Amino acid sequence: MQATFEDELKIEWEYKHKAEQDLKNHLLKKKQDGNASETGIGTGIMNYLYDTFASNLQAFVEKATQPKSGAVPIYTRLLKWLYNDVYAEDHTMCIVLLSMITLSASINGVHADNIFTNIAKYIGNEILKEAHTQEFINHTVEKESDAVKQGKILYSIKKGLKNRKSDYYRAYYTEHLMDIYKFDKTEFNSKEVILLGAKLIEILLNSCDLFEIYKPKRMDEIDRLIPTEKFWKIWNTNELYLINKVHANCPMVVPPLPWKNRHKGGYHGELKRFHSFIRTAKFTWKSCKNYYYDKYKKQLDQTNLTRVFEVVNHIQATPWKINKDVMHILEKVIDRGGELAGLPRLQPFEHPPMLKNPTQEQLQEHKKKLHTLYKHEASRSGKAIRTFMNFDTAKTYAKYDKIYFPHNIDFRGRIYPIPTFSPQGNDLNKGLLLLADPQPLKKEEDLKWFFIAGAELAGIDKVPFEECIKWVQDHEKQIMATAQDPMKNISWWGELDSPWQFLGFCYEYKKYKKYIEEHKTPIGFMTGLVIPFDGTCSGLQHFSALLRDEVGAAAVNLKPDTKPHDIYQEVADVVIEEVEKEAQTGTQDAYVKNKKTGKEKLKYGTRTLAQGWLAYGITRKVTKRNVMTLAYGSKQFGFTEQLLQDIIIPNIGAGIFTEDNSFAYAQYMSKHVWQAVRKVVVKAVEGMKWLQDISRLVCDNDHVITWVTPMGFPIQQPYMVYDIEVYQMRIRNKIKRFYDPKMTGDIDKRKQTSAIAPNFIHSMDASHLQMTVEHAFNDYSIKNYAMIHDSYGTSLGEADNLFKAVREAFVEMYTNFDVLTLFEKDITPNIDPTKIDRLPQQPSKGKFKIKQVLDSLYAFH
Repeated sequence: MQATFEDELKIEWEYKHKAEQDLKNHLLKKKQDGNASETGIGTGIMNYLYDTFASNLQAFVEKATQPKSGAVPIYTRLLKWLYNDVYAEDHTMCIVLLSMITLSASINGVHADNIFTNIAKYIGNEILKEAHTQEFINHTVEKESDAVKQGKILYSIKKGLKNRKSDYYRAYYTEHLMDIYKFDKTEFNSKEVILLGAKLIEILLNSCDLFEIYKPKRMDEIDRLIPTEKFWKIWNTNELYLINKVHANCPMVVPPLPWKNRHKGGYHGELKRFHSFIRTAKFTWKSCKNYYYDKYKKQLDQTNLTRVFEVVNHIQATPWKINKDVMHILEKVIDRGGELAGLPRLQPFEHPPMLKNPTQEQLQEHKKKLHTLYKHEASRSGKAIRTFMNFDTAKTYAKYDKIYFPHNIDFRGRIYPIPTFSPQGNDLNKGLLLLADPQPLKKEEDLKWFFIAGAELAGIDKVPFEECIKWVQDHEKQIMATAQDPMKNISWWGELDSPWQFLGFCYEYKKYKKYIEEHKTPIGFMTGLVIPFDGTCSGLQHFSALLRDEVGAAAVNLKPDTKPHDIYQEVADVVIEEVEKEAQTGTQDAYVKNKKTGKEKLKYGTRTLAQGWLAYGITRKVTKRNVMTLAYGSKQFGFTEQLLQDIIIPNIGAGIFTEDNSFAYAQYMSKHVWQAVRKVVVKAVEGMKWLQDISRLVCDNDHVITWVTPMGFPIQQPYMVYDIEVYQMRIRNKIKRFYDPKMTGDIDKRKQTSAIAPNFIHSMDASHLQMTVEHAFNDYSIKNYAMIHDSYGTSLGEADNLFKAVREAFVEMYTNFDVLTLFEKDITPNIDPTKIDRLPQQPSKGKFKIKQVLDSLYAFH
């Protein structure tokens, strides 16, 4: 179907209004469920009212709890118990508790059950629940005269409450502890509870003009708490504001509007007002002024960004289409419930039944199972939602001959598609897309790129090109069988590295075989499959190039060789050598005492950890993310977190890793990877340190880090200091925190310094990509661009020219620009002149000849 401009305007309108309706439904459900205070509008009103209400409440409580003669209100005993007994050591917490529960219950009540007595009763009961828990904690701690034991008890109770994920288990845990300690909580009758709640509502009414009591004329009707006209005006104004702002980004069915300035481009209709050329959300906070950003905007206004605009325009002008063959197989896998070809389970995991009168041991075991289940379910549901979204979007756009993806850039110059569903998505997302206007094959020898792309999608990418081609030839039967009956052969293709993109390759391979049969030559064959050329650990490639590092250049394939180097495996090999030694000579396990709890805990020795890792297998997969992120400023602590997320947590319970030993194993491996990678890429570590040292001098002089890329794009790091006031209270036996951030106008010197290495390198890979597109378009007339930061893709008929363009642009950039010297020149004026003598010397350069990249087959492959 050939789309019209009117079709595009209609689609943008539909996406905008669907987002509006989804938000309306969300807000309505929150209000109907009695949770209006949990919405952004509700919390905003609470913040708006809090200071005045809390101040009036404080004055009232102080007066009401003083000794007095004569009759006193019925709620007085309860109020005195709260203020003078339970929260005697923390009057502020008492006022926070009374204020927050009253505010939230009132906002919730006027939207749902607005019967005055019910709201008052709810407020009183919620306060009483929290106070009983605090009373129990106070009583239990005070029974112990030893301060250390007091600390252990308090720590144990708080940890127990924190670790229980539902209100049911937190309430059970609290009641169970009270039984164990034979604690008798102070009791109050319902009249005391209701009247305290009513008095708090009265104080709220006297503190603001957003609520009022509706008193019916008829005797058989009930008093109600209702919102005033001002409340509705505030609520509706904010709701309309949110609805006006909310939107959902979508692919386009006509070419995007070319960017000619920073404010207009991409979408044509309802969605165009939500996007600018540079994503600047990080620079601002609500309505706070940012002197540095204002200065940066003036610099942008004075800079000619035409070259960058044109690069983005070329990328977003590339037409795509939905791969209907892949989409139909996706539908079949979804119908089967997922869990095939890398897709998640699409139905929720079954929740085990609640235990009745469990023992402490049974509860502990049940809690562990639930904890694991919650984590798996959170991961599963997120992946399932993305799967359904990909499928729904593909179905929506399958009828169009061509679709497009508007793009813009972040503050470092990196280019991104605006819609979530895009050529930069996951394997499934990419597999659902084909280039709609691919160029025909012009030279028979260029057919190799088609075979190589197929092999690499299968994970055969660490071998010479000849072996990639041979792999496809050797597996031709499976490839053709897959194209003929994907579901029958899903146990083969579904287990490969990029199954959905590889399935797309199988379909295209079948078309190729048919074309050969009909034409007796591959010349003229067209395929919408993207032929990508990916950098090898891009960050280290840039450090190796700018420092002319021979060792690093060889490790990341910048130097020509007969086969690709695998830096991740090289680091893994170094790690294995050291770990094997410790498996024989490392330390033994030992028990150490926890200073907080007094409990003994097993500390794993390096011998145990080494043997465990060797049993698991130290592969390139273990070291990959650590090595890849080194150039972006990641260090040993970051390595630990990455190992936990990528390797250990997904394999807990599978043999080696457990909840108890996971962190020890992550720490152990991160130390060895950190030491190994510093041996393999010495210069990159020197380069990162220099960037941080010189940036620290700039920040010491109260300036942000600003530089200009080889493409002439000015960059400013947006990191500023925020004062975050934190309010903490226990609600329903669970600690909740309320945050109120405010920009101070001061520079976040720590973040400015720690982020410079990744941001600088990202700005270099962005410049290289921009130069590649510019060179490819101007010198090779390439029309199709599938670009993902350090991955450069196009159609088969244009692939050989892009293979050359990506290398030529890289060499041109690092021949014509000494980027460290230019960076130093850009930021030196912002260093205190009296500290110029502290300027660190640039790392020495090696002897790597940058033009060798032109002859390297595997630099980008």
